[in-house]
Amino acid sequence: MNTSVDTLRNTFVKQWLGSHLVTLYGGLGLAFPLIAHGITGPHGVYLNPAQLVAHTIGLLVVAIVTNYSQNRVLTRFFGPSLPSLNTFYLLALPTVFWISYYAFYIPYDILFGLYLLPVLSLWWKLMGVVARPGWLLALGMLIALVGFVLAFACVMPIIPWWQATFGNRLSADVFFWCYLITVGLLPTAACMGLLIQTHLPHKAAALREVASSHASWSIHRVR
Repeated sequence: MNTSVDTLRNTFVKQWLGSHLVTLYGGLGLAFPLIAHGITGPHGVYLNPAQLVAHTIGLLVVAIVTNYSQNRVLTRFFGPSLPSLNTFYLLALPTVFWISYYAFYIPYDILFGLYLLPVLSLWWKLMGVVARPGWLLALGMLIALVGFVLAFACVMPIIPWWQATFGNRLSADVFFWCYLITVGLLPTAACMGLLIQTHLPHKAAALREVASSHASWSIHRVR
């Protein structure tokens, strides 16, 4: 039984990390800057209506791909009854991002929108199926805060080089987001995956149910 639990946990972590590799680099690293800055160009502190719309569309794309990817992995291992929170995430990400941006400016839009909000969303999805949801939320927030601090400790020293090298070109935004993902968001997502896998079912009946569901999905994918 321990071997089965360990195998299931390892499989979950691999799929969780794999899904975030695709969604973070594809959605936030490429799609967001291409939509937000590729269409309307660089901007100052205050965005004009066209820039605001373009950025919001980019955020919606990030919300869709991130939430969909997480839901696919979570429902395979925790069951199909989890709340999808599709509407919540579509509304919450741009709302939290813009309120944080205009109330506190950078980097608080990133902190609240891309670090703390995803943890809150995951807690909401899993609170009905884990034994100690309070610990999941508390440790998740701690992981997010530490990940945010470490990320910007890596970002701040390269800003002069980054500005001198890329200027206002679109490549500057792509590089910034991909670098932030590499040093901050992806390691944070990996740590969240390690935390979540400790909450996978422990009882034999629940383990068999999850393993059976995962096996059925694997067979369906091959077909």
